[in-house]
Amino acid sequence: MKLKILYRKNLKMSSGKIAAQCVHAAMGIGHDDYDMSIVVLKVSDEKFREVRNNSRCFVVEDAGYTDVEPNTETCLAYYEE
Repeated sequence: MKLKILYRKNLKMSSGKIAAQCVHAAMGIGHDDYDMSIVVLKVSDEKFREVRNNSRCFVVEDAGYTDVEPNTETCLAYYEE
């Protein structure tokens, strides 16, 4: 199995913000296997919605203190075999 993390490319988040959101996604899905492969992908809103609607995943909603508006879905994480 591998952990996939997707983040929305249109949000124009800083690299630090993207990293933080990806870590939130990994923690939210309960990732604790440090030998597992992790793939981080920058995706369109359409692809983000497709994966969100068709898989069991953890979606990160940002609080909105910095780069994006409150409750913006920034990242998601899911396991893939």
